[in-house]
Amino acid sequence: VATVGGKDYASFKDAYTGASNGDTILLIDGEYNLDFKITKSVTIKGSSQANTILNVTKDINPNVNASNIKFMNLTLKGSGAGADASGVYFQDGENLETLTFENCNIYNMNTFIKTRTSDTSHPVVYNIVNCNFDGNGQFILWINGNTKSINIEGCNIDLTNSGKVNNVNGSMFRILDADCNVTFYNNYVLGTLPATSGGIFESGCAQIDVQYNTFKDVTDRIVLVRAGKSGNAIVFNNNLYLDASDVVLNAVPSKVTGTGVTADANIYNSEDAREAGYQEFIAQ
Repeated sequence: VATVGGKDYASFKDAYTGASNGDTILLIDGEYNLDFKITKSVTIKGSSQANTILNVTKDINPNVNASNIKFMNLTLKGSGAGADASGVYFQDGENLETLTFENCNIYNMNTFIKTRTSDTSHPVVYNIVNCNFDGNGQFILWINGNTKSINIEGCNIDLTNSGKVNNVNGSMFRILDADCNVTFYNNYVLGTLPATSGGIFESGCAQIDVQYNTFKDVTDRIVLVRAGKSGNAIVFNNNLYLDASDVVLNAVPSKVTGTGVTADANIYNSEDAREAGYQEFIAQ
């Protein structure tokens, strides 16, 4: 079922118990339960992104509490009534320094990550790279504090089946930590949130930098600026905007607006041009 350092184990939990800091737990295709706290710096890696499935139990908080924890090549599925019922699936402990999700499918969760606010002495770095999001009820990220930086890059984010909880604060990226900087680069965002209010980006942080993304059929509820929160800077630039039929929009959507929001100075007119611009940007 699982291998750590060349040694085979009969279960995921046994493999975790036998692992040491710095180890990689390799899981064969199948379904496993993540219903315990991770207190070791380990990488949990699946054999295939689609077929190695971790059923994540909600509200075991904090359930990521070691300096460096990484999930790779997995499907992370929320258990416990799913996206439309309240629940937090990952929350940092006082020992966490870096949490990474790479090449993962993430779905059926109400709140994917929610941070603590009580301990500001251990700010966390979050990396979410090349992941697919679908069916997230209220928040992909709910960042209240204790965060150094967030990098969201190369992800596919389907909003058509997300944000369905009727809550005025139902936003995908709720970043309310004034000391946190966020980069949102090279992502593909599909659809408009079906929630009655909220926004893709709910800002109260130092800055959210939104560049080199493709937004398709995103017509409303893009930004929700939090009144009374320090920060609130959201900078859009070098994005590609498409309508529902993949026709390029020649102007920035009117909903890219608000106090502290900077709309794109430049937008792209094709996916090839956007990709070339992004590659030039990261090569600098």
